[in-house]
Amino acid sequence: MTQQYEGLVIPSDPAEQVRLAQMINEIVNSMVRTRAEAEHRKSILTTIKEQFDLPSATANAVAKIMFKENLEEVKAKHDDLVDLVDVLTLARRKARIGTLNSTSVSSDDGDSDDSEE
Repeated sequence: MTQQYEGLVIPSDPAEQVRLAQMINEIVNSMVRTRAEAEHRKSILTTIKEQFDLPSATANAVAKIMFKENLEEVKAKHDDLVDLVDVLTLARRKARIGTLNSTSVSSDDGDSDDSEE
């Protein structure tokens, strides 16, 4: 049997209440372990930075790649990112050159030696 309080269904059977309390306690214990592990990782990252002068973000990224075993995926994403930067850099250069050319063309007298006859 259960009791309902403001939208919550709470077991009325004492054995079920104990079982629910134990399960909630397991979640709490897991949260404590998770926090302790996060603190442990942070401590290791600090030591890596101090001993190897390797930024924590870099060491953490390497650890994540090794954990996920997804180096090829990371390489592919990195290659895509590099390709995008290359395309945008080239577009920016072309835009600057176009701006320079339009400025010089507008000050030109209209005669152009650009055509080959």
